[in-house]
Formats: sequence, C-alpha cells, structure tokens
Amino acid sequence: MIEWIYQTDRAVMEWVQSSLSSAWLDHIMIFITKLGDAGFIWILGGIILLCFKKTRRCGVVLLAAVALNFLIGDLIVKPLVSRARPFIDDPAFELLISPPHGYSFPSGHSGSSFAAAVVLTAFYRKRGAFAFLLAGGIAFSRMYLYVHYPTDVLTGCCLGVCVGLLTVWVYRRWEQSRRKE
Repeated sequence: MIEWIYQTDRAVMEWVQSSLSSAWLDHIMIFITKLGDAGFIWILGGIILLCFKKTRRCGVVLLAAVALNFLIGDLIVKPLVSRARPFIDDPAFELLISPPHGYSFPSGHSGSSFAAAVVLTAFYRKRGAFAFLLAGGIAFSRMYLYVHYPTDVLTGCCLGVCVGLLTVWVYRRWEQSRRKE
C-alpha cells in the first residue's frame, strides 16, 4: 500500500512538471508560495484583524488555528513521519526557490492556509471563498515547486480543515459558556 502511494505521488509530480510547468506559471507559483511562508499572509491577516474591535475575535481564533496547526503538523507529525522532500528524493530536479528545511509530511503551508480559510469562512462566509482559493493556490504551489508530494499537500489540507473546525468549535463553546454566565 505504501509503495502504491509513493508511486502515485511520483506520477502526479511528473505529470504536473510535464504538463503544467511554464515560465509564467513558475513566477506566479513562487509568489503564491511566498505568501504562505511561515504562515505569513495568515499571520498578517490575523494581526490586522486584531487591530479592530469588530474583527478582534476572528483575529484571535485565526492566529490560534495557525499556531495549533504548526504545533501539530510541524512539531509533532513531521518528526514522527520523517518523510524526505521530493527534491531530496530526486536530486537532479532544480528548485525554483530556496530549499526548505525539515521534513515533507504534512505540508505546513497547506495546513496553515486551510486552517485560516476555515476560520475566515466561519466568521465571514462570503469572503471565506477567497480565503479557500488562496489556500488552494498556496497548497498547489508547494507541489508545483517540487517541495511537497501530493499526499503531503492533501494531508496538510485535511489537518488544516480539522484544526480550523476544532478551533472554531472551541471558540463557539467558550462564547456560549460566557453568555450563560
């Protein structure tokens, strides 16, 4: 089963590189992936939301979700799985970005992006669609740029959605208990 997953991952990566790769898309993917570096766009968004009383609660929940995703994905799961990145498994591939450090599984960019998108959608339903588009772009860019396998990205997305839902659920429970007092 694990060998089948590796083979499928490699086949998808090869298809992306042979079918989608182009100079103009390279530039777009580099820009999009940089938005997700260290959760930059989501942390910046959370900080901006904290600056206004009306959006402060969303900012707190957003930052909590991104932090929790980092804790689970990067500090717990990545060291346990210890999966090498695609460019390490295929050293002939020339990266378009600086090689990221650490392990590949799950994708932290994907996880933080989807955790943030879930939170933003929970607070601002219509604007959440844009957050999911950006999250999807960031997640895809990691595979396109050859720094994550498809299963790394997919698992990161799933983890992010779960973390986002959990964070929103905890916040709503806290709000309910606060109103009862």
